[in-house]
Amino acid sequence: MGRRRRLDRPQGPGKIEFLARIVGVFALAAVLGLGLGAPATSAAEGGTTVTLQQAFQAALGHHESTQTAEDELTQARERYNQGWAAFIPNLSAGGSYLLRDPNSRLDNAWSAQLTATETLFRGGAEYAGLNELSSLRASAEVSTLSARQALFSSVAQAHYAALAAALDLENLRTLGELTQARVKELLERARVGRSRDTEAASARAQAAAVQAQIRAAQATLVQAQTAWARLTGLPGDQAPLKAGESDTIAGARIPQPFPPLEPFLKGAASRADVEAAQKAADAASSARSVAVAGHLPTIAASGNWYLDRSGALDNGRWDATLTVSVPLFSGGATSAHVREVGAAAHEAELRATGVQRDADQQVRTLYELVRSGIEQTDNLETSVKLSEEAYKGLAKDYRLGLATNLDVLQAMNALEDARRTLDRTRCQIMAAWYQLQSASGQTL
Repeated sequence: MGRRRRLDRPQGPGKIEFLARIVGVFALAAVLGLGLGAPATSAAEGGTTVTLQQAFQAALGHHESTQTAEDELTQARERYNQGWAAFIPNLSAGGSYLLRDPNSRLDNAWSAQLTATETLFRGGAEYAGLNELSSLRASAEVSTLSARQALFSSVAQAHYAALAAALDLENLRTLGELTQARVKELLERARVGRSRDTEAASARAQAAAVQAQIRAAQATLVQAQTAWARLTGLPGDQAPLKAGESDTIAGARIPQPFPPLEPFLKGAASRADVEAAQKAADAASSARSVAVAGHLPTIAASGNWYLDRSGALDNGRWDATLTVSVPLFSGGATSAHVREVGAAAHEAELRATGVQRDADQQVRTLYELVRSGIEQTDNLETSVKLSEEAYKGLAKDYRLGLATNLDVLQAMNALEDARRTLDRTRCQIMAAWYQLQSASGQTL
């Protein structure tokens, strides 16, 4: 889908008149401040704009969402490593020196020992706890991919929003140039008595209206570039100002004919955020098992190896203790905790179901937007072609007295409206296509 060709300007009958019109156009542009031919940003026009993939790579190193996901993954992995400590004995070294009152007629006492402690049974809490940490670690691992996919979707949306704003500004500038040329021609015709002064006045009124639209479009472009820069960390003037080959349906490799919906739905069912939500639900279920273990006995063993000690036991080198603790009553705190964690587990299951449903709906919406957009593009391209022919024909008929000035202005506006709609639709299709890829779980 190449860029359109510039329309021929209305021409006068003689060379001198033609040169006068050119001078008049530039003079009127200076008065109205339309910035004829001036680019939005010279750096971008100079070839420093970046592609969508380059913008995404920059965003990966800049945006906090992916960096936060990496930090959360590190925390989850370290918590899992800590969970293994429940299966390994604790070893410590200690010593004491007891100083007694001489009147007690007892000798001072001291000891130095190594102590090992191991919990033999916790009602299965240690195994359930490790399963919980393992599920949380797995959830964090897929969440990093989910963060990348979400970031790519945001970058694609911002990228094509900036491009759409730039193309809209370009179209309005083209309309401004056409309107200026129209004003010049009508003024010349009015000077020789071939047109009414009111016709030139109506064209000048449109020129002023177009000027206002250009100012609004410039503000919209700045806003879009700012949003793009916020995501990527790149200067806003590097956002796209012109459509390249990668911004076409063929350049983006959108399959033709467009594929059915089912493969996209299948991908959405296993995409990263859906899997992360399911892993979080598994972790919540394991947490409930940990809470239930609070009702069961705890068995622990400990032993001391004495390096030195005083008193009647100075010849003993070791001792060992087996401890059994049976919970009888805790004021209902354990049962309340079990119910709390059970409710949290149910909430996590509902959240996982909701994420799956949202993913399905998102894919369906984006799929329909791309599919219908492709069909609209064909119709809009035809509309632009026919509108261009109608404008040229009416401009010619006006010179022959077969059409009114209002007819020409309306045809001019219809042509530019069709062009603006076509460019906007193309950008929406491209953004939606890349968002559809991300929503269907494709690795980027």
